[in-house]
Amino acid sequence: MSKTLPIAVQVYSVREEAERDFAGTMKKLGEMGYDGVELAGLYGKSAEEIRDSIKAAGLTAISAHVSYDELAGDLEKTLQDYETIGCRYIVIPWLGEDRRFGAALYEETIKGIPVISEGCKKHGMTLLYHNHDFEFAKTPDGTYALDQLYAEVPADVLGAGCRAGHLLDQGWRTGSQRMVEKIQRTLPAGTCKGFSAQSRWRRSAGTGRRRTGFSDSGKDRKRVRCTVAGY
Repeated sequence: MSKTLPIAVQVYSVREEAERDFAGTMKKLGEMGYDGVELAGLYGKSAEEIRDSIKAAGLTAISAHVSYDELAGDLEKTLQDYETIGCRYIVIPWLGEDRRFGAALYEETIKGIPVISEGCKKHGMTLLYHNHDFEFAKTPDGTYALDQLYAEVPADVLGAGCRAGHLLDQGWRTGSQRMVEKIQRTLPAGTCKGFSAQSRWRRSAGTGRRRTGFSDSGKDRKRVRCTVAGY
């Protein structure tokens, strides 16, 4: 689809279709011109079946959304599966309320992220973080929760370039673009979620004209190596 900035699609956006017919859905996405996919679950299939369906469709498995609890529950088996599929990035897509700043499991989560990141590295993958709107709530001292997260997680976990990083969800707040400008580091992948001019509500990926926040300029191409379309 793009010769300058590879574009993948979040399988979460077509999760109902993928549940019914994963191989057929991958084939359709390939025919639409996407370069790759970002997984969100394996739909009861083996890693080998997922890998083969993606490959047959001419797509690349760029990344996978995997919950913190799934990773912490059986890290080695989970990472083996996604290595088999061929993913380059493992993305923590969400933190439950009990794992957010100030909650009961926050400290446990902060200590666990480096363990997960190290496991990813051993399997040739990089751990990323996909933010939402709640990370732009402020802590009692006035710090954004996302800034606090980056301050507490070691630099080799959220370091520059491909060694580690974070996936910024462009669609939720203008704060996401503020964070891109602030961090000044290479982002392996960025999620673009479109908004209409009249409403803040998102519109489905691939339909209509959308504002994404990422341009095709050289400046943005240097920061973001792959754009993931989704909703």
